Amino acid sequence: MGRRLSQVRLVNLKLSKVDWKKSDPEHGKYVFEGKPVYVDYKSDKAPLPDHKVQWVNQDHVDTWKYRYDYDLVRWQDKLYWPEGLVPNAEGWYQYVDTRLMMCPAHLFVERKKAALEKSRRAASARQAEFREEARRDGVIVEEIDTDKLLR
Repeated sequence: MGRRLSQVRLVNLKLSKVDWKKSDPEHGKYVFEGKPVYVDYKSDKAPLPDHKVQWVNQDHVDTWKYRYDYDLVRWQDKLYWPEGLVPNAEGWYQYVDTRLMMCPAHLFVERKKAALEKSRRAASARQAEFREEARRDGVIVEEIDTDKLLR
């Protein structure tokens, strides 16, 4: 396996032009008509995939399945392929002690929005608590002042 996990690029099979007659997905062999389309969340060059795809430690797979609605990426789905890797006997991809999993993008985004909103509410509550404590000590702190202090 001489590569690091960060060096394994994920191919978006749905957006790539795959020659399915010449490919052998069960053995991790794909033939592309042109260049494959890679999953890239950091660049605007590649379109975003329909799923959030990531490697998950095998000890946490059940948690990710049931708590976060992730599922294992299987070659039979013909959605994603970690370039150069062969699926295991059960049909999903494993790299050392991690497994490739995916979650529908809209569920991932909803969870991130909820977490961000919760974080904002917590920050607002801390600011209000700080202002109240300062008021009890005889100091009047405006909301604008706490915003500047906490940046």
